[in-house]
Amino acid sequence: MGQSILILEDHDEIQNNLKNLILSIDASNKILATDQAEIAEEWLKAYNIDILYVDIQLAGKKTGWDFIKEAQAIHPKIPIIVVSSTAEQVEIINAFNGNLILFYIDKPYPVETVLASYEQAVSMLKYLSEDAISLTIDDIERQVKAKNIYVIKRHPKKQKKALISHYDIITGGMVETERSVRGAITEMAELFKQKKTLIRCHQSYLVNPRHILGYDPASEELLLTDDSRIPVGSKYYDEIKPFI
Repeated sequence: MGQSILILEDHDEIQNNLKNLILSIDASNKILATDQAEIAEEWLKAYNIDILYVDIQLAGKKTGWDFIKEAQAIHPKIPIIVVSSTAEQVEIINAFNGNLILFYIDKPYPVETVLASYEQAVSMLKYLSEDAISLTIDDIERQVKAKNIYVIKRHPKKQKKALISHYDIITGGMVETERSVRGAITEMAELFKQKKTLIRCHQSYLVNPRHILGYDPASEELLLTDDSRIPVGSKYYDEIKPFI
Protein backbone atom coordinates (compact mmCIF):
# COMPACT_ATOMS: atom_id res chain seq x y z
CA MET A 1 0.00 0.00 0.00
CA GLY A 2 1.53 3.29 -1.10
CA GLN A 3 1.75 6.62 0.70
CA SER A 4 0.33 9.99 -0.28
CA ILE A 5 3.22 12.46 -0.48
CA LEU A 6 3.36 16.21 -1.01
CA ILE A 7 6.57 17.76 -2.37
CA LEU A 8 7.07 21.51 -1.93
CA GLU A 9 10.13 22.38 -4.02
CA ASP A 10 10.84 25.37 -6.28
CA HIS A 11 13.52 23.75 -8.45
CA ASP A 12 11.94 21.71 -11.26
CA GLU A 13 14.84 19.29 -11.66
CA ILE A 14 15.05 18.54 -7.94
CA GLN A 15 11.25 18.26 -7.74
CA ASN A 16 11.23 15.67 -10.54
CA ASN A 17 14.22 13.88 -9.00
CA LEU A 18 12.40 13.48 -5.70
CA LYS A 19 9.27 12.23 -7.47
CA ASN A 20 11.22 9.59 -9.38
CA LEU A 21 13.17 8.44 -6.33
CA ILE A 22 10.04 8.07 -4.22
CA LEU A 23 8.23 6.21 -7.00
CA SER A 24 11.24 3.91 -7.43
CA ILE A 25 10.78 2.85 -3.79
CA ASP A 26 7.07 2.11 -4.26
CA ALA A 27 5.30 2.71 -7.58
CA SER A 28 1.95 2.85 -5.77
CA ASN A 29 2.94 6.05 -3.95
CA LYS A 30 0.78 9.03 -4.90
CA ILE A 31 2.62 12.34 -5.27
CA LEU A 32 1.49 15.96 -5.42
CA ALA A 33 4.14 18.61 -6.16
CA THR A 34 4.20 22.39 -6.24
CA ASP A 35 6.66 25.27 -5.82
CA GLN A 36 4.31 27.48 -3.77
CA ALA A 37 3.48 27.14 -0.07
CA GLU A 38 0.04 28.65 -0.59
CA ILE A 39 -0.95 25.84 -2.98
CA ALA A 40 0.58 23.19 -0.72
CA GLU A 41 -1.47 24.49 2.22
CA GLU A 42 -4.71 24.17 0.24
CA TRP A 43 -3.83 20.61 -0.78
CA LEU A 44 -2.93 19.69 2.78
CA LYS A 45 -6.33 20.92 3.98
CA ALA A 46 -8.24 19.21 1.15
CA TYR A 47 -6.51 15.83 0.86
CA ASN A 48 -5.19 13.04 3.03
CA ILE A 49 -1.40 13.54 2.92
CA ASP A 50 0.97 11.16 4.71
CA ILE A 51 4.46 12.66 4.24
CA LEU A 52 5.86 16.11 3.36
CA TYR A 53 9.11 16.98 1.58
CA VAL A 54 9.72 20.71 1.97
CA ASP A 55 12.24 23.15 0.51
CA ILE A 56 12.89 26.37 2.45
CA GLN A 57 13.35 28.90 -0.35
CA LEU A 58 10.17 28.96 -2.47
CA ALA A 59 8.58 30.71 -5.43
CA GLY A 60 5.73 32.42 -3.53
CA LYS A 61 5.65 34.90 -0.67
CA LYS A 62 5.93 32.26 2.04
CA THR A 63 9.01 30.25 3.00
CA GLY A 64 9.22 26.57 3.74
CA TRP A 65 9.33 27.36 7.47
CA ASP A 66 6.05 29.28 7.14
CA PHE A 67 4.49 26.23 5.49
CA ILE A 68 5.90 23.83 8.09
CA LYS A 69 4.26 25.82 10.90
CA GLU A 70 0.94 25.76 9.01
CA ALA A 71 1.33 22.04 8.32
CA GLN A 72 1.92 21.27 11.99
CA ALA A 73 -1.23 23.20 12.89
CA ILE A 74 -3.28 21.21 10.36
CA HIS A 75 -1.66 17.78 10.99
CA PRO A 76 0.42 17.92 14.20
CA LYS A 77 2.07 14.52 13.74
CA ILE A 78 2.70 14.47 10.00
CA PRO A 79 6.29 13.44 9.08
CA ILE A 80 8.13 16.42 7.54
CA ILE A 81 11.45 16.13 5.69
CA VAL A 82 13.26 19.37 4.88
CA VAL A 83 15.30 19.35 1.64
CA SER A 84 17.35 22.55 1.38
CA SER A 85 20.70 24.19 0.81
CA THR A 86 19.72 27.55 2.33
CA ALA A 87 18.50 26.63 5.83
CA GLU A 88 20.53 28.10 8.68
CA GLN A 89 21.96 25.60 11.16
CA VAL A 90 20.24 27.32 14.08
CA GLU A 91 16.88 27.03 12.27
CA ILE A 92 17.40 23.32 11.72
CA ILE A 93 18.38 22.73 15.36
CA ASN A 94 15.35 24.68 16.58
CA ALA A 95 13.07 22.72 14.21
CA PHE A 96 14.35 19.39 15.55
CA ASN A 97 14.16 20.57 19.17
CA GLY A 98 10.58 21.76 18.62
CA ASN A 99 9.60 18.46 16.94
CA LEU A 100 8.68 20.37 13.78
CA ILE A 101 10.63 18.13 11.41
CA LEU A 102 11.61 14.48 11.23
CA PHE A 103 14.59 14.61 8.87
CA TYR A 104 16.90 17.14 7.18
CA ILE A 105 18.48 16.63 3.75
CA ASP A 106 21.18 19.02 2.56
CA LYS A 107 21.39 19.74 -1.17
CA PRO A 108 22.96 18.34 -3.25
CA TYR A 109 21.88 15.06 -1.71
CA PRO A 110 22.87 11.42 -2.26
CA VAL A 111 20.10 9.02 -3.26
CA GLU A 112 20.67 6.99 -0.08
CA THR A 113 19.70 9.97 2.09
CA VAL A 114 16.33 10.36 0.39
CA LEU A 115 15.67 6.63 0.71
CA ALA A 116 16.58 6.75 4.42
CA SER A 117 14.26 9.72 5.00
CA TYR A 118 11.37 7.91 3.30
CA GLU A 119 11.89 4.73 5.33
CA GLN A 120 12.03 6.71 8.57
CA ALA A 121 8.82 8.59 7.69
CA VAL A 122 6.97 5.35 6.83
CA SER A 123 8.15 3.78 10.08
CA MET A 124 6.79 6.78 11.98
CA LEU A 125 3.41 6.46 10.24
CA LYS A 126 2.97 2.96 11.67
CA TYR A 127 2.75 4.43 15.16
CA LEU A 128 0.27 7.19 14.35
CA SER A 129 -3.44 6.66 14.96
CA GLU A 130 -5.59 6.57 11.86
CA ASP A 131 -9.29 7.00 11.23
CA ALA A 132 -11.19 3.77 10.68
CA ILE A 133 -14.78 2.81 10.01
CA SER A 134 -16.66 -0.16 11.39
CA LEU A 135 -17.76 -2.79 8.86
CA THR A 136 -19.43 -6.18 9.35
CA ILE A 137 -17.50 -8.77 7.34
CA ASP A 138 -18.57 -12.44 7.49
CA ASP A 139 -20.83 -11.56 10.45
CA ILE A 140 -17.87 -10.13 12.36
CA GLU A 141 -17.58 -6.41 13.09
CA ARG A 142 -14.14 -5.15 12.12
CA GLN A 143 -12.39 -1.80 11.96
CA VAL A 144 -11.15 -0.96 8.45
CA LYS A 145 -8.56 1.79 8.15
CA ALA A 146 -9.68 4.63 5.93
CA LYS A 147 -6.47 4.41 3.86
CA ASN A 148 -7.48 0.85 2.84
CA ILE A 149 -10.81 2.04 1.41
CA TYR A 150 -10.70 2.47 -2.36
CA VAL A 151 -14.26 3.46 -3.32
CA ILE A 152 -17.60 4.12 -1.66
CA LYS A 153 -20.61 4.08 -3.96
CA ARG A 154 -24.32 4.51 -3.55
CA HIS A 155 -26.12 1.15 -3.47
CA PRO A 156 -27.90 0.74 -6.84
CA LYS A 157 -31.00 -0.87 -5.32
CA LYS A 158 -31.18 -0.16 -1.59
CA GLN A 159 -31.85 3.23 -0.02
CA LYS A 160 -29.57 4.35 2.82
CA LYS A 161 -27.04 1.69 1.84
CA ALA A 162 -23.54 2.09 0.44
CA LEU A 163 -21.09 -0.39 -1.05
CA ILE A 164 -17.53 0.00 0.21
CA SER A 165 -14.64 -1.46 -1.80
CA HIS A 166 -11.65 -1.98 0.44
CA TYR A 167 -8.49 -4.00 0.93
CA ASP A 168 -8.98 -6.81 3.46
CA ILE A 169 -5.78 -7.41 5.44
CA ILE A 170 -6.97 -10.88 6.50
CA THR A 171 -7.62 -12.32 3.03
CA GLY A 172 -5.06 -10.08 1.32
CA GLY A 173 -7.55 -9.15 -1.39
CA MET A 174 -10.25 -6.65 -2.33
CA VAL A 175 -13.69 -6.94 -0.72
CA GLU A 176 -16.96 -5.10 -1.34
CA THR A 177 -18.94 -4.65 1.88
CA GLU A 178 -22.45 -3.28 2.28
CA ARG A 179 -22.95 -0.66 4.97
CA SER A 180 -25.94 1.30 6.20
CA VAL A 181 -25.66 5.08 5.98
CA ARG A 182 -27.83 7.59 7.77
CA GLY A 183 -28.28 9.90 4.85
CA ALA A 184 -27.40 10.48 1.24
CA ILE A 185 -23.98 9.92 -0.28
CA THR A 186 -23.56 13.71 -0.02
CA GLU A 187 -23.44 13.45 3.77
CA MET A 188 -20.80 10.73 3.56
CA ALA A 189 -18.83 12.91 1.18
CA GLU A 190 -18.82 15.77 3.70
CA LEU A 191 -17.78 13.44 6.52
CA PHE A 192 -14.80 12.05 4.65
CA LYS A 193 -13.87 15.44 3.24
CA GLN A 194 -13.52 16.70 6.82
CA LYS A 195 -11.31 13.69 7.59
CA LYS A 196 -9.34 14.38 4.37
CA THR A 197 -9.57 10.74 3.30
CA LEU A 198 -11.94 10.36 0.35
CA ILE A 199 -13.13 12.87 -2.25
CA ARG A 200 -16.20 12.94 -4.44
CA CYS A 201 -15.71 12.18 -8.12
CA HIS A 202 -19.32 11.49 -9.14
CA GLN A 203 -22.81 11.99 -7.70
CA SER A 204 -22.77 8.33 -6.60
CA TYR A 205 -19.06 7.75 -5.89
CA LEU A 206 -16.34 8.70 -3.42
CA VAL A 207 -12.75 7.73 -4.18
CA ASN A 208 -9.58 7.54 -2.14
CA PRO A 209 -7.09 9.68 -4.12
CA ARG A 210 -4.11 7.57 -3.05
CA HIS A 211 -5.55 4.72 -5.16
CA ILE A 212 -6.04 6.72 -8.37
CA LEU A 213 -3.79 5.40 -11.12
CA GLY A 214 -4.94 7.64 -13.96
CA TYR A 215 -7.83 9.06 -15.96
CA ASP A 216 -9.32 7.93 -19.27
CA PRO A 217 -10.75 11.05 -20.98
CA ALA A 218 -12.49 8.97 -23.66
CA SER A 219 -14.69 7.11 -21.17
CA GLU A 220 -14.45 9.81 -18.45
CA GLU A 221 -13.39 7.21 -15.92
CA LEU A 222 -10.77 6.96 -13.19
CA LEU A 223 -8.38 4.03 -13.36
CA LEU A 224 -7.63 2.65 -9.91
CA THR A 225 -4.69 0.66 -8.59
CA ASP A 226 -6.85 -2.46 -8.19
CA ASP A 227 -7.56 -2.39 -11.98
CA SER A 228 -11.14 -1.18 -11.49
CA ARG A 229 -12.74 1.85 -13.16
CA ILE A 230 -15.24 4.35 -11.79
CA PRO A 231 -17.01 7.28 -13.50
CA VAL A 232 -16.10 10.93 -13.09
CA GLY A 233 -18.82 13.59 -13.13
CA SER A 234 -17.91 16.79 -14.95
CA LYS A 235 -18.64 19.03 -11.95
CA TYR A 236 -16.28 16.97 -9.76
CA TYR A 237 -13.38 16.86 -12.22
CA ASP A 238 -11.52 19.85 -10.75
CA GLU A 239 -11.42 18.20 -7.33
CA ILE A 240 -9.72 15.03 -8.59
CA LYS A 241 -7.58 16.75 -11.24
CA PRO A 242 -4.47 17.15 -8.99
CA PHE A 243 -4.30 13.37 -8.64
CA ILE A 244 -4.44 12.38 -12.31
